[in-house]
Parts: sequence; structure tokens; C-alpha cells
Amino acid sequence: MSTLLIIAHDVIGRRMAGPGIRMWELARVLAHTLPVTLIAPHPIDLPPTAGVTYGHYRWGEAASLVPYLATASIALINGFVAAAHPEVLTYAGQLIIDLYDPVAFENLELFRRHPMAERRYIAERDVALLRDLLRRGDHFLCATERQRDLYIGGLLALGRLTPELVDTDPLLRRLIDVVPFGVSDDPPQASGQPALRGVLDDLGPDHEIILWSSGLWDWLDPQTVVRAMLQVLATVPNARLVFLAGQHPGLGYEMHTPQQTRQLAAELGLLGKGVHFYEEWIPYERRADFLLEATVMVSLHREHLETRYAAVRSRVLDHLWVGRPSILSAGDAAAE
Repeated sequence: MSTLLIIAHDVIGRRMAGPGIRMWELARVLAHTLPVTLIAPHPIDLPPTAGVTYGHYRWGEAASLVPYLATASIALINGFVAAAHPEVLTYAGQLIIDLYDPVAFENLELFRRHPMAERRYIAERDVALLRDLLRRGDHFLCATERQRDLYIGGLLALGRLTPELVDTDPLLRRLIDVVPFGVSDDPPQASGQPALRGVLDDLGPDHEIILWSSGLWDWLDPQTVVRAMLQVLATVPNARLVFLAGQHPGLGYEMHTPQQTRQLAAELGLLGKGVHFYEEWIPYERRADFLLEATVMVSLHREHLETRYAAVRSRVLDHLWVGRPSILSAGDAAAE
């Protein structure tokens, strides 16, 4: 029987972000079909799940992956793993590469304030990595049809779309297909523990909560929501904007947006008086407690390539999961 190894680059556990959530949910679903081993750079602190074996490896140490690769017939990785562990590109089994995160576009935004020489180096590095991934993968996953078109263009430019391949796979769905983030089959249920109301100062049972449930990433636009609160409060005095603003559990670099957003709220006299920051990264299994307390959800971004080609963000899908109305910027897959 085939066995699948999923190598995650991010934290998988009680507190995890979108990349970890994606790998965890893929493992859970695929375990209905074949045995799955799920490994991450840190021990996985989640309850056991049927068909999934947990493990961990040491980031950047090739030897720590050897025993896992030796016992799997299929491996699923992403570009972050390939960058830190280029040896996986020589893996003898079937290699599935998850391209859901358009890293090259993401880094164009993330490093915008850095010196131009550094930005050029990072851009060239990211493109070289993408070429290596597109050359090596036996199968590819992506998150949207727009992403799929982008990557098919890359595969064409690299000479991978041969007449023989197209004869057997006319639409290339066996080579590359869309596997988006999904919505949980289980309906959201509050645990009964307070989440925001009565926990944050000036947030009680009668307030209307506008909730920003995603991270404060540099390619998003929380500042526009903060500025809008001056008008919102003039019309709806009991409205409160809340950012779930805890530190990413595995992020190795600092984002500028969290501090800029807090500073703007303070300059407008709104910090703690209409605009609030919840300073812990919430456990995955408790997210319903926070989401269900919201009246409306919000996620805004600026127009650039990252948001044009981004996946439908996991936190935006959570808006649908709990049935709350959402205010979104136009132009990305989530809004469409």
C-alpha cells in the first residue's frame, strides 16, 4: 500500500496559522484513503487522529528527514520545505508540491522597505526556487484557478507541457489541480468560555463587534478599517473593532503592520476606546468562541500581486463557517 509523508514547514498544534492548518487538514482528509505521516519542525501537540502518525524533524538538518523519506512512497511538500531542505527534490518517490502560497509575490510586499540589492536577491532566489519546484514535481496543488493558470504558464515556459502529456491529460488536471482551503464539516459550537466580551476592557454584551480574525500581515490593510472607525462610531457608538493580534506561533521575522496599526489607533485616540487588540494567538479549537461573538467580520488588502494571486485565506473561510457577514476588499479570490 502507498504511504504518504506530509512535511510541514510551520507550527502544527493547538496554536497554528494558515500553513499549519492547511497541512493538518490535508492529513486528516487524506488519511481516509492511505496511511499518512505528518511531520513538522516542532512536536505536534494535537490529539491523535485516525490514520495519521505524527513526527517532527530538525529544520535545515537533512539527516533528520532521512528516516521519514525512506519509509514513504509519496511525499507532499511546499516551497519553504524545499528551500531549507533541497535534498527533498532528489527524493525517489512521487513528489507532490503544494504551490498554494505565492511566495515570490508575498516577498515583494514583505521586503518592500529593504535595500534594493537585497530585494533583487530575494526576488531572484524565489524565482529560481519556483523553477526548481516546477521542474521536479510529479503533481502540483494550488488554491485557485487563477493560481493554476499562473503555474501552467510556468510549466509551459519550462518545457513540461509536451504533446505526449497533453494527449493523456488534455486539461492537465492530473498534473496540477486546485485544492483550496475548505470549511469544516462540523458546525461551529461555542465552548461556553468567554472570548472577547468581558475579557477585553470596554467590551461588553451590548457592543457590536467588528472582528479582524486574520493576522496583521504586511500585505493586508487594517489601517483603512481603523480610520473608518471614526465614522462608524459617530453612527454606531457601541461598535468596537477588535483585531486578533497575537504573535504568530512560528514566524521567524517581524511584520511592520501590527505596530503601525496600533500606532494609528493611538494617534486617532481610538486605542482601547473603540479599537482593541487581543494579544494572544488563539487556539485553533477555540476559534469558534471568538468568531461567534462577532457581529460582522472584516479583511481588507491593498491592490498588488500577492492579493491578486493569494489563496482564499483560511480566516475568511471561517467567516462563512460561522455565518457572519464579511466586509472584504475587491480583487482577490475570497471576494470573488
